[in-house]
Order: sequence, then C-alpha cells, then structure tokens
Amino acid sequence: MIDFLALYGKIIFLLVVLSFIEFFFSKKIDWKERDINFLGLALSLGIGNFIVLKMDPLIPQSIFRPSEINNELIYIILYLILRNVIYYWYQRAQHTFSFLWNIHRFHHSAESLDVTSSHRSHFLEAPLQYLCIRLVVFLILGVSFSSTVYFIIDFFLFFFLYLGHIDIKFPKSFVDKIFVTPNIHRIHHSIDSNHYSKNFAQVFSFLDIIFKTFFNPKQVMSIRFGVSDFFSTKKKIKTMIWPLSVFIKD
Repeated sequence: MIDFLALYGKIIFLLVVLSFIEFFFSKKIDWKERDINFLGLALSLGIGNFIVLKMDPLIPQSIFRPSEINNELIYIILYLILRNVIYYWYQRAQHTFSFLWNIHRFHHSAESLDVTSSHRSHFLEAPLQYLCIRLVVFLILGVSFSSTVYFIIDFFLFFFLYLGHIDIKFPKSFVDKIFVTPNIHRIHHSIDSNHYSKNFAQVFSFLDIIFKTFFNPKQVMSIRFGVSDFFSTKKKIKTMIWPLSVFIKD
C-alpha cells in the first residue's frame, strides 16, 4: 500500500531543499554525527522498508477498505489529526517501555541536531510505525485511492519531521503552541532531566498542551542533546544494527 518510489522522491526533495537552507543559516555542521545519520537513513529506508514490503501481503485486506469519506480535503484533515494523535501516544510508549526505547534511543543518541537527524532511525522503526500508526489510521478512516491525497499528507508530515530537527535559529512565538518547530522538538531531545517526557508531538504541539506534556521553549536558554552514558560512536552504531540493543555493552 506504499508507493516507495514516490515516497523516496518526497524525502530526497525536502532533504535537499532544507539542507541548503540549513547550510546557509546554520552556525556549524557536525559531520561526525551526520555520517551516523546517513548510515541510519540507508538502513532505515533499505532494511526497514524491505520488512514493510514483506509484511504487506500478510496484512488482512479488510484493513485496506475504501474510505467512506468522499471529500479529499476532509480526509486529509482527519488523517493528519488522527495520525498525529496516534503518533503522540506511540512516542510516549517509546519513552516508557524498554523494548521500544532500546530501538528508539538510537535516534536520541545524536549529540547535535540537523535535518539529517530526522532519519537517524533504527531499521525496526519503519515496520513498527507502519503497524502501530499507519494501519490503525487505515482501519479507522479507510483508504483513499487518490494519489494526490497521500502526496499532500506525506509532504506535510515529512516537512514537519525535518523542520523539527533542522539546525537554524527559529523565532520563539505563539506558533510554538500550535505547530512543532525546532524550538519545541529540541526540548524533546534534551538531556536535561527537567525536559524528559516532554514535547512528544510531531506536527501539532497543541497535543502536548492537551495531554499536559508541553514544555515552553521560552523557559529554555541552552540545550545539550544525547542520551545519558551513551556517547560512544561504537555503541551508537551497534545499537542501530542490533534489534535487541538492551544487551549491548561498551
């Protein structure tokens, strides 16, 4: 149910455009972290999406029933809202349950953030999100067979995914309480214990306000990224490759 060629096209286009913006406005580029990000990107899009392709025929076809929502705009709006509510709770689960955290912590191991950090993901992340998020949305809303609908949805989601990680100075304003900006998502990646379990949303930051996990960026002067006791490059790469990373030791 996923057109990977179209998906990769959106990813490459947005990555290139936002990387150019970042190049001109960012203070510095951490190439050591970017190398790990690109390795994660290759494994996630390669192995992760290969697993999704192999899973697809095993999914009950009743999940892929045609949507009863005929208005494409309404379908897009409902999809984005529902998808982001489910993603919010999926993110909370990742930070709560050890198995999910041991997969997700590779993403959080980045000691600097930039647009390529968006795809710093374990290869099991794509299959898990497909099962726990995308299929649940299909189960509730049904499937639209308009390619335009998913082009707009994916473009919107990837834009905010990259925006949250981009390394540029972003003005702090009321926008932070509506959409996820770099100001909001940097707090989610903070190593400061006061910032733990904060700002889980991917697109709509008002979800964090509703569920009382919002941390106002106006209260933050500086941020350090990473995972406690998890700063060796060797361990980061092992964690990316090995599914049960809970067993990995330095």
